[in-house]
Amino acid sequence: MEAVSNCPQIIAVGVNCTAPQHVEKLLKTARSLSSKYLVAYPNSGEIFDPGTKSWKADPLCLDFVTAARSWRDAAGQSRVFIGGCCRTTPHDIARLSEDAKQWMQR
Repeated sequence: MEAVSNCPQIIAVGVNCTAPQHVEKLLKTARSLSSKYLVAYPNSGEIFDPGTKSWKADPLCLDFVTAARSWRDAAGQSRVFIGGCCRTTPHDIARLSEDAKQWMQR
């Protein structure tokens, strides 16, 4: 993290394609080590079942928008880019966008 923190060409650091339940802690760690903007692009949190060759919901996974609020708080609110990676849907991103618009109007 120190190497990228001192590199002016890099404007943000963060997490990508990890389960949503890990993002808050990872962003807090990144925030403590860097003053760069933060990025959170987690996957949907679903778990692949190789026996059935299908994806299953993780009962420990929070609602995506609820989780994103905690990521925003962990990152210092206005200093995080939030999106989605594997198995997130256009509906998830639309909900994130709507929540962000409401948050920005406060």
